[in-house]
Amino acid sequence: MMGWRIIPALHRWKSALADRLPAPMAAPETPQLRGFRVALVVQLAALGLLTAAWEPIASSGMGRIAALVWLVLALNALMVGTRWLVLKIRADDAWAARDHDE
Repeated sequence: MMGWRIIPALHRWKSALADRLPAPMAAPETPQLRGFRVALVVQLAALGLLTAAWEPIASSGMGRIAALVWLVLALNALMVGTRWLVLKIRADDAWAARDHDE
């Protein structure tokens, strides 16, 4: 029953926040940025699953292959994450510096 009171309050807080922030704080996400973000999330999820299942994988004799896969995933996630972050910062800077009369 309490949930019915919380939802309207959240909507009021959201519209109050939207009134105080009339312009978006970040650039709209481009397809390229979205692709990098999705790839990063998938790679980090795979790293998490591989790390969580490390004991059974290592005991099955696949430890060396799994270690190599983990290392490749970690390095690739580092590269993709860095590239995504650089592109996102550039897009946000360009968005903030644009002419607001458009």
